[in-house]
Amino acid sequence: VFSEEESYVLVRETTGERISIALPAILGKGSQATCLVKGNKSISRQHARVTCCDGQLQLEDLGSTNHTKVDGGKLVPGDPVDLEFGQEFYLSDEAFRVEKEEDGR
Repeated sequence: VFSEEESYVLVRETTGERISIALPAILGKGSQATCLVKGNKSISRQHARVTCCDGQLQLEDLGSTNHTKVDGGKLVPGDPVDLEFGQEFYLSDEAFRVEKEEDGR
């Protein structure tokens, strides 16, 4: 069960980078993003949103240029999908996953 009161990290698969996030989180490379993803020009300024709804983690594409994908399928902008703990998803061509932040990390 997910909760907005819990702490989470966005794990960047290519680098192993762990970025602390608070839900709801806007993922992207622009100044309006609450979770800044640097170094990938194909990720939009406001690419996707991660939220928690009724204890379920959800991922929503925000109309990104290069799409958000889960299980190989492109998300429809504005139509959130359920995301499991640790499930891989893509912002453009780069893989990420959300994990619960553990004490001491």
